[in-house]
Amino acid sequence: MAKNKMNIRSDNTLITGLPIGWDERRIQDVIDYYDQQTEDEAIAEAEEALQNESSTLMAIPTELVQVVLDLINKHTAKEQK
Repeated sequence: MAKNKMNIRSDNTLITGLPIGWDERRIQDVIDYYDQQTEDEAIAEAEEALQNESSTLMAIPTELVQVVLDLINKHTAKEQK
């Protein structure tokens, strides 16, 4: 599918509801990955994510989630230029 302004929303998602760069195949790959993951592997992955110093885990009030997502999208867009 060609990416044009008619197919992209301001929040960087396609009209189909999928983020740019995602398609049904990629979604199925993620589903398959987590379906095949053992409980021990899931715990190890979660613990490793919490140790990642390049990101921060925090609680965000629900009413501010979209604002934060918009800020992340703007920041990501700047980095990709």
